[in-house]
Amino acid sequence: MKWKRILVPTDFSESADRALESARALATQMGGTIVLLHAVQPPYAVYPQEAVSLAALSDAWLREARRALQPLATRARRGGQRVKVELRYGAPWSCILDVAKSLSADAIVIGASGHSRFARLLLGSTADKVVRSSPVPVLVVHDQVLKRIRRVLAPVDLGEGSSWALRVAGLLAGRGASVEALLVVPRSVGETDVVPFPVVPMPPLEESEAALDQFLERHSLERVKGRVIMAMDPASGILEHAHGRKLDLIVIATHGRRGLDRALLGSVAEKVIRHAEAPVLVVPEGRGPAAAGSLHEERGRRPRPKKAKARERVRPLGRSQRGPWTGQAHTGRGGPPGRRGGS
Repeated sequence: MKWKRILVPTDFSESADRALESARALATQMGGTIVLLHAVQPPYAVYPQEAVSLAALSDAWLREARRALQPLATRARRGGQRVKVELRYGAPWSCILDVAKSLSADAIVIGASGHSRFARLLLGSTADKVVRSSPVPVLVVHDQVLKRIRRVLAPVDLGEGSSWALRVAGLLAGRGASVEALLVVPRSVGETDVVPFPVVPMPPLEESEAALDQFLERHSLERVKGRVIMAMDPASGILEHAHGRKLDLIVIATHGRRGLDRALLGSVAEKVIRHAEAPVLVVPEGRGPAAAGSLHEERGRRPRPKKAKARERVRPLGRSQRGPWTGQAHTGRGGPPGRRGGS
């Protein structure tokens, strides 16, 4: 299995640096090429009294960004790693998705925001949009850098998306690695428990274990170890189970939907992505290296009408859609090129 092109957006922050190091580990394992991307976002306001035109400013920003990208590209090329540099001018999340599509990227590796204790609790706005909209797997890196893949956790709900996630986990882990499929069953609610959601009666634990075993057998996932635990809610159970286990990677699936349903990321997946200590690989259902044939061959079986393609062009965002930051890339806190850290 190979990911030929791994897209890595950078805003020159420490979070983006950790994503780049993680991408190097993946690219080394798979023999792929890293595509290092920086998006220069224009200011949302231009004042007529400015002596320099917006076009001249844009050229200056792009030149500065190109100079800032060179040391990162040089560092990423250590050990003979193949690296390609891409520079775009526009809204970062839109540029990321546009480049992923135009270059037929197989995966995106992106850093989550981590510039303050408060920001650590929130997924960066650009990363959030990329995770929700990307048709290819997205690896979200928090504080822990992905170095090697030896211990993988894959939460499941016994749906088809879970089988895709488990296949991807098995292919990435390789021989000798451990892949655990985790099914969380809501525990019984006592009289003194206060829960903010309706509780659906669940089958006994033994039946859930049998159902997980049948699921793994049905999808020919003999190498995967099944585990069933009980918790008040699935997200909390997954995070508590993962805590302190020194996992290298968590692989979780999203439903392969489009439109509004696709934009609404499942609450369980969203909480895991935001709060997990280990890097989290988000796999859209039916996508990724487990698909029959290549990802792009799969796309070719469902071509879109020409009019739909025309509507997918990248357009500059309106003022109401942009934040006040300029010169940033994927996290929305990058600051002008050449500077490290956030605001």
